[in-house]
Amino acid sequence: MAATMEAGIGKAAVLKAIDWCYAPQPGVAGSRLEWLKTPLKHHSPSTMAETLERIRGLKELGVRGWPLDGVALSKQQVYAAHVQMRRPSMTAPIERQRQTVEIICFLRATLLELTGHGAAAGVTAQPGPVPPSS
Repeated sequence: MAATMEAGIGKAAVLKAIDWCYAPQPGVAGSRLEWLKTPLKHHSPSTMAETLERIRGLKELGVRGWPLDGVALSKQQVYAAHVQMRRPSMTAPIERQRQTVEIICFLRATLLELTGHGAAAGVTAQPGPVPPSS
């Protein structure tokens, strides 16, 4: 699956995405991966600004255009949950192909969740059961 993702997204874009995740997030103590994994505060005045900042960062990375239609949303959610549940320091040393799949799916699921596009399909970057579709 990693080879398919690299072919569709481009190896350079995959490497850029992985490097982007481990880079420090300005204004936050930690990496961008930690920043994305941190739940947003509900009903906080800064929530909208932070949500938009996260969306902007993911779109600038090109996540919106990644051709992942061949990977079922439920599979993307499972791979994203692996990243969500693991400390970032434990994600970095895993085997490169597995890391590629998990990080790419995490970034895509996070963007879908933040933009509301994943909610109808039950996609969430947070661990937990997928709600049944009606």
